[in-house]
Amino acid sequence: MKRVKMFGPGWIFVFSFTLAGCVQLSKEKQHPGKQEARKSFLWKVSGSNSVVFLLGTLWSTQGPPPVNAKMEEAYSASSIVVVPYTIEEAVSSNLTEQLKSRGKYPPGETIRGHVTRPTFETLEASFKGTTNEWERERPWSIGLSIVHQELNRHGFNGSNSIVGHFLSKAKADKKTVVSLERPDAFLNILSALPDIQAEWCLLQGMVESAYYSTNLNEIVDAWRSGDVKKLDNINLTHLQPFPYLTRKLTIDRNEAWLPRIEKLLAGQTNAFVIVYARHLVGRESLIELLELKGFKVEQL
Repeated sequence: MKRVKMFGPGWIFVFSFTLAGCVQLSKEKQHPGKQEARKSFLWKVSGSNSVVFLLGTLWSTQGPPPVNAKMEEAYSASSIVVVPYTIEEAVSSNLTEQLKSRGKYPPGETIRGHVTRPTFETLEASFKGTTNEWERERPWSIGLSIVHQELNRHGFNGSNSIVGHFLSKAKADKKTVVSLERPDAFLNILSALPDIQAEWCLLQGMVESAYYSTNLNEIVDAWRSGDVKKLDNINLTHLQPFPYLTRKLTIDRNEAWLPRIEKLLAGQTNAFVIVYARHLVGRESLIELLELKGFKVEQL
């Protein structure tokens, strides 16, 4: 494993949806007309008197956010914009400070007694030549840092995102913005992980980082073309060894969000819902859960 550098807590917003929250935009030549003919990672869910648009996003990108005409049209057709939570909510809840404190063990306690010996020895080799301050970090905090370091190696700074684009527009257009969960919901899940699952979180970070080192464009290509099956297969490659984390970080959140989306569908006003793409693919995704409820769901 590559030498790990622990990052400051400000980047937790990038990872609030899953361990991997951003991917590199491919440098393929753009063909706007051709791309518009393809499916997007965008769905239309029809209620009795309203429509909910579900957009699966790549959280942070290099260059301008990859927003296409279909996304803009869905936004324009909606009076309500829904996200997991806003940056303002993260700031007001001191999420940065929460991560800083909850990502470390209390004084006198270290990671040595909380992970298996092979995992600890791997970390020890990776942090060789540094101070031993890393030993106070909890496994999931190190896992996030590993993923962040790999993405940062590809030039990410977490400043450009699809959700940020539409939140800025919503503020300018004075649209109603609604959150799906508390800003610290994701952090609460991580903090409550038992030792073995926290170690799995670290191991998942290692697996994802290794995959992203050579395959980021494959993920982006699947997202750009709306290839749900391909993106689901990629997710299964990473997540099959970690079913507990999949349940806690993705499926349980889908089930918690579902009643809120159903409430929007029962209303009179269209809504534009933005979540990370992983929540819209595979078994027990928001798409599958809505279809099982009898709603008409159409990929745009």
